[in-house]
Amino acid sequence: MAMNVQATIEALRAPLTEVTTEVISLRAAANASATAVANLTATCNTAWDGLSARADQIESDIPDVQGQIRRGGGPGDDAHAPSASGISRGRAT
Repeated sequence: MAMNVQATIEALRAPLTEVTTEVISLRAAANASATAVANLTATCNTAWDGLSARADQIESDIPDVQGQIRRGGGPGDDAHAPSASGISRGRAT
């Protein structure tokens, strides 16, 4: 009986070593994945903050542009306005 138990222990030792090695490998992969997810999350948060700031700036610029349009002016005032003689077939030239 003792010989059977000893043989069983020896037979299980190799698979146990393989399982332990695999667990260690999986743990390392999980840690690497967690690091990658954290980096991606930080990158996304930074990008989102930048896009949000840009959207806020555009939103605050809209009333200014609307006011300039209502007053008939704007950046470059006459520089971009087509002249009556420069319009042909629906296009400003």
